[in-house]
Amino acid sequence: MKKIGIVLFIMLSIFPIYKIYAENDETSAPVSITIQNAEKLIEKTIPDFIKKPVIFAVNTIEEFRKNIGTLLESEKERAKTEIEILKNGETPSNSGTEEKKSNKMLTYAKLYLFIFSSAILNNVISFYIISIVFLFLFIRRIWRLIF
Repeated sequence: MKKIGIVLFIMLSIFPIYKIYAENDETSAPVSITIQNAEKLIEKTIPDFIKKPVIFAVNTIEEFRKNIGTLLESEKERAKTEIEILKNGETPSNSGTEEKKSNKMLTYAKLYLFIFSSAILNNVISFYIISIVFLFLFIRRIWRLIF
């Protein structure tokens, strides 16, 4: 538990979010974090040789998330149409009832997998939280293997 506290303290001290202020009508009190102010702060404080690879990596991850999210949405729609076809009984007559049941179960499993995956990938916050958790577990595993 102490390790988590130390890591959180280090992360919060590295990323000075408290310095980012939003423009308010009459005062310059911290209201909320805006992307424009965050970009300005990053441009001012981080050197170019660090900033360019980080921006490239973030853009690549975001593009990957969006592309896979749209692909999963189309696969989800395809699975829904397969389920509708199976409900209407438009399968070949030579297939047995056991095969129809297993096909229907697999189609429902695919649909639930696509729904769950597309929900994670289309929600930015959940995607990055889950990614950070997996990254943390991966780094912890490597740390334990080394030391």
